[in-house]
Amino acid sequence: MPTWGYCGHPLVYKNLLVCVVGGEKATVVAFDKDTGAERWKALDARDPGYSPPTLIHAGGVDQLVIWHAAALNGLDPLTGKVYWSVGLEPLYGMAIMAPRQSGDRLLRAGIGGAGVVLKLDKDKPAVSVVWQEVADRNKEKPKERGLYPVKHDAVHRRRHDLRRGPARHAARVELETGKKLWFTHKPVIGKVEPRTNKGAISGTAFVVKNGDRYFLFAETGEP
Repeated sequence: MPTWGYCGHPLVYKNLLVCVVGGEKATVVAFDKDTGAERWKALDARDPGYSPPTLIHAGGVDQLVIWHAAALNGLDPLTGKVYWSVGLEPLYGMAIMAPRQSGDRLLRAGIGGAGVVLKLDKDKPAVSVVWQEVADRNKEKPKERGLYPVKHDAVHRRRHDLRRGPARHAARVELETGKKLWFTHKPVIGKVEPRTNKGAISGTAFVVKNGDRYFLFAETGEP
């Protein structure tokens, strides 16, 4: 049982139901969606994480993206064969965020400053790193590049990434470089404060895109 329970919802792909499970060589398991029979299992991780199995299309094929506590992985959704793997370790095993694909870029990030933007190969199921940051185990200072949500997904607009920040603020960064463009504490504590504000310790605000607008629903009770 993971520390924080289970929250990665399953994925239906053709005749399979793909689930993050955990266990020896069974971080992800595919079942027959009609009978429940096991079809394949893959990956061996100390903690399965909380991120949902996610389907993308790149390199001419469908790819199943699985993020567990130690690495981000691309698999063949029909067989579980591992196409590629990139180390990505958030603090506390909290691999939560669903991946976000923007053209040939793939973003994943988490608490403590663990984040990566990958370039998806156009000809085969493979990736290369555009930029990457590792988690700060000492938690001494925030990263200057990128943003690292605890449990929220990102929303892409053009080559920029609009997302909820590290449990403290909403912010926008440049996807290609990780450069920070703006931030605000308002969705979290209901007012604008300096970036170093100690009152914005934790909070939740979910971003929903609707046409050319974005709605932020926060635990302040105000949309």
